[in-house]
Amino acid sequence: MSACVKSTTHYKYAEVGTRPKVLLTYFELAGDKVYLKQRATNIVGNDADDNERESLADNNRDYFLATLPLYDNGNQTVTVDVTKLFLTDEVFSPFSPWFRKATVKYDKNFSRIETVKAFDDNFSVKTLMSFEVTPKGDDNVKNNHCSSEVVISALLLPEAKMRPRLSDSRIGLFDKTMDHYDLGKSDLYGKVSYVERWNIQPSDWKAWSKGKLVEPTKHIVYYLDDQFPESWKEPLKKGILEWNEVFESFGLKDVIIVKEYPKNDPEFDEDNLKYNCIRYIPTDRGGAMGPSWSDPRTGELYCADVYVWGSIADFALRTGYVQTAQACEEIRGGKMPEKMFADHLQCVINHEIGHTLGLAHNMAGSQAYSVDQLLNPDFVRKNGLSASTMDYIYFNYIVPPGRKDIPLSYTNLGPYDKNLLKYIYYPTDPKLSVEDDWKTVAKFIDEHEGDPKYRYGEQQWGTFYDPTVVNYDISSEPLRAGSMGISNMKYVLKHMAEWLKGQAKTQLKGELYKALTEQYRTIVKNNLYYVGGVKLNHVLNGSHNENYIVIDRDTQRKAFAWVATELLDSEWLNEKSVTKDLDAKQDATIDIADFFADQIAKLYKKVDFANSLQSNRPYTMGDFTSDIFTLYFEKPSQKPLCKTTARLQETLAKKIAEAADADHPSYYLLSKRIGTLAAAKADKSENYDDKIHWTQLSLVSKR
Repeated sequence: MSACVKSTTHYKYAEVGTRPKVLLTYFELAGDKVYLKQRATNIVGNDADDNERESLADNNRDYFLATLPLYDNGNQTVTVDVTKLFLTDEVFSPFSPWFRKATVKYDKNFSRIETVKAFDDNFSVKTLMSFEVTPKGDDNVKNNHCSSEVVISALLLPEAKMRPRLSDSRIGLFDKTMDHYDLGKSDLYGKVSYVERWNIQPSDWKAWSKGKLVEPTKHIVYYLDDQFPESWKEPLKKGILEWNEVFESFGLKDVIIVKEYPKNDPEFDEDNLKYNCIRYIPTDRGGAMGPSWSDPRTGELYCADVYVWGSIADFALRTGYVQTAQACEEIRGGKMPEKMFADHLQCVINHEIGHTLGLAHNMAGSQAYSVDQLLNPDFVRKNGLSASTMDYIYFNYIVPPGRKDIPLSYTNLGPYDKNLLKYIYYPTDPKLSVEDDWKTVAKFIDEHEGDPKYRYGEQQWGTFYDPTVVNYDISSEPLRAGSMGISNMKYVLKHMAEWLKGQAKTQLKGELYKALTEQYRTIVKNNLYYVGGVKLNHVLNGSHNENYIVIDRDTQRKAFAWVATELLDSEWLNEKSVTKDLDAKQDATIDIADFFADQIAKLYKKVDFANSLQSNRPYTMGDFTSDIFTLYFEKPSQKPLCKTTARLQETLAKKIAEAADADHPSYYLLSKRIGTLAAAKADKSENYDDKIHWTQLSLVSKR
């Protein structure tokens, strides 16, 4: 059973398309009651004797979810009132598990069951669920009413279970991890992870084994929403069907089929879990999402949808403009070329279909190719911009002005994607054990170990330890690519007012300006991650390969100096021809200065950690604090100081002093050095504003 948000009054609370819970459930009749129970699926073990099975069952009992009223029909059947399952948030809720930004109270007075649909092996109940929501930290908004249409579905799973396929730590897969009790009969130990995948098998094993191309026993069929604009449908179909080329490379033909929503077919219903639907969701959010649902016992996928949000066109324009307008004349007036948008759609659906096939994000793909390769037209046409479509990358933002021959869009599946799909779906003898099946397909990973085109980089959250696995970067040369990208943004910003003439373009200009400053922030932030950085490698236990490599001292210092140069030169973002027409709040340089001052001040934790791992010429806290002092306080020679530099120094000095108060000895000494330098500069300053600035810094810092 699962609940899916179909529509909502507040998408920031409950997003359309999310399925917060997927439960393996069953009904149990006991006396005069019926219980809804959740199957315990966190334990897996080999065949065991009766005592062992009993012991495992005793220690992993199923959960009670609800008690339901029972009505005796008098004819050896019973009727169960399940209304409470659908008119409460105790079992299913539209709010994601990670939603913690508000207190939520279910409002039964404004909740109701809307429709009930029954199919041959599944049913769905659409309910209107209403809540009073009070955002945390906002006393001005209380008891905000939020209503969501939630479709609660139940699918009858097959009794015959698919043989699972083991996951592999070296690649990025969606999987189900369970505790494993081998009872001395298996090489598996501790935890076991099963890949989420469709049960795709050759329809003719004999022909397939001889190298012939055969169709699968079951196709993966995606239904395309008829609400999509007509011009969108072809690139969406192309992006979906591109995965068929990979299946064909190991002998499976037409695994994926795309159909449009059937007309005049009473059997078709997008809420029926039999149908995988590519849905058009008209919200102000750009992008897409590709959730899927699997049998928790084996990882077998049984349903997948892709939600394409309506504002994807606006998102593509904003992103494409700030990343390509220096080279693409057609976009400069504020309208995206049809071919570029079609490529973007294909790229996005490529990525989301990858998710529905079992592929997780791979943020190392964008680091596989060099700057020179990405400036080579033939190379880009053949290989795209990344070794993996499962990375976050949109356009070739390093292409310089005047270069019309280099492709700006990204559409290709990469070598990593193709190899990973082969790992997931390559057919093996059904008689093989789970362990032997893994040994057969693991060779596809073994063959390419150490090759950057096949490297997996797990998406990071919170602290970014690995600077080679980040969002929205491009190329294996981040500093060079970053300089080229920023140079292009300077060109775009300088000409933006000229390209976007007229009052009607003022709002668009504001949106593009915001997108440009965010792109700048992203590039600088990604390079800042090299300070205290540790490259993480996913290797098998017992492998001779290193699972981490500390970024070398020289690279860390070079990256830190690069960041300082860019931040102290960021006044160009205040391009008057653009900013004069915008809200004063859009003076981005102050926000950027505050943001990076905070980020730099927190880096000591990463530097300390990386230093503890590195025995040979580490980048020490002494190196780090010395670089902060030199780069951000001693070296800047602007007279008078620009407001961005002044703000960066003020905030950074304050953050360092605060950390010093928390008894961080390195920051205490650094703060004293800053205070002494500031006092001396205040004495020598002839400019009044500079004198005030340095005096304030001397007072904030430890002297």
